[in-house]
Amino acid sequence: MTIPHAYALMLVQAVEEQQHSLESLLEHAGISIELWRGGGDITALQFARLYQRALWLMRDESFGMLNGDRVPIGSFRMLCLSVIHCRNLRDVIHRMADFCDIAIGYQIKPSLQEKTDSVLIRIEPTKHAQNKAVLNSRDQLARTRTLLLMWHNFLSWFAGRSVPVLALHFCHHEAKLADFLNFSPGNIKRGMPEDALKLPSYAMEWPVVQDEGSLNAFLNNAIYHLICAQSDRGSLSARVVNLIAQAPSLKRLRASDVAKALACSEATLRRRLAAEHTSFQTLKDQYRQSAAIRNLSTSSMSLKEVANICGFENTAEFNRAFRRWTGDTPGNYRKNLENPV
Repeated sequence: MTIPHAYALMLVQAVEEQQHSLESLLEHAGISIELWRGGGDITALQFARLYQRALWLMRDESFGMLNGDRVPIGSFRMLCLSVIHCRNLRDVIHRMADFCDIAIGYQIKPSLQEKTDSVLIRIEPTKHAQNKAVLNSRDQLARTRTLLLMWHNFLSWFAGRSVPVLALHFCHHEAKLADFLNFSPGNIKRGMPEDALKLPSYAMEWPVVQDEGSLNAFLNNAIYHLICAQSDRGSLSARVVNLIAQAPSLKRLRASDVAKALACSEATLRRRLAAEHTSFQTLKDQYRQSAAIRNLSTSSMSLKEVANICGFENTAEFNRAFRRWTGDTPGNYRKNLENPV
């Protein structure tokens, strides 16, 4: 699974704005300078490394979004806890907006505008936004696009199913259709009065099906859900990844479980994934790589706890897999983060 260059660009730009070394950041993520300058796509594992390193360097949980101030680590978890008991997606959006209006660092919020058959979720400045004019500036296009993707994936996770997208509105005339692999090019509307997601109104009544238990699993690998998840892309592999991400136990998750959830036989699942040049085990390993790096980088959990969350029987098995993925042990990886060269 690969991640478009444009989705990683916002993170790199945010790190560079704070005078950190581009070469050092890319080296940590395992991305060659030639690949980066050439605009090539990167793997999900490279993106996870890039994200975690950026988070560590900036001490900032804004995800490189439309924010003029730092968002303290832990803010996103508190936002999730404030909305997890909402009745439906409409309530989720309203409570998100309320949270962003009072939380430190947030400069933007979702604003719900309801029409007869559709709704617009618009990007609006919070009450304490420092620079309201920057939201529609041309150099914010990549961050605007990624923010709308994150909002869509966030709502889809709460509903337990992909929310249909009627259109994506952009103020910018320069929005490139090729940059929106998560959405149909026909749904991209440029030169609009506002930046917004256009969704069917009936989706606002969809109930929140998640709880605090599933939220903990979500938070263990939020970046995969919010940016790497491609629920509207239509491919079988994207649907499988989303099912893997929602599984309460990676250790017990089998291909037969995913096939049952997709209402097909295991043989059909294998055949269709092979047609997309992947397999269930490959997708599961990619997800586990991302989960391992996230938890080693941003939590104080023991190696045994991280191994368990990632679906390994013991730390020895986890060590072997992590060395195969990264060329290093989990312990050394965490030590190097704490004492960067």
